[in-house]
Amino acid sequence: MPEHSSRGDDKRVVSSEEEVLGRSPGMTTCTSCHQQVVTDITYKVGRFAKMICALFVILGLLMCLVPMLLLPFPLCMKQFKDVHHTCPCCREVLHVEQKRCCQCRT
Repeated sequence: MPEHSSRGDDKRVVSSEEEVLGRSPGMTTCTSCHQQVVTDITYKVGRFAKMICALFVILGLLMCLVPMLLLPFPLCMKQFKDVHHTCPCCREVLHVEQKRCCQCRT
């Protein structure tokens, strides 16, 4: 099973090709402790939320600062954040589901 280093922190992100983990907790086998678990999820600010904030800043400069009131929303709402799946037993990061502006997969 492939292992990927996550950007910006020292945690190892391990993804399994058999299971698909999306934006909600999912059943998978932890590659660290080898137990069948339902993942814990946490929401973290990612590239999409930062891109929306930048858009609000640009709109704010163009439209007399009115959209600047919306600036905190992408940083606070989980719909804009990336989802980090972790094993509840060993706390290993199993998968990161990145929020994207479209549903395209590469």
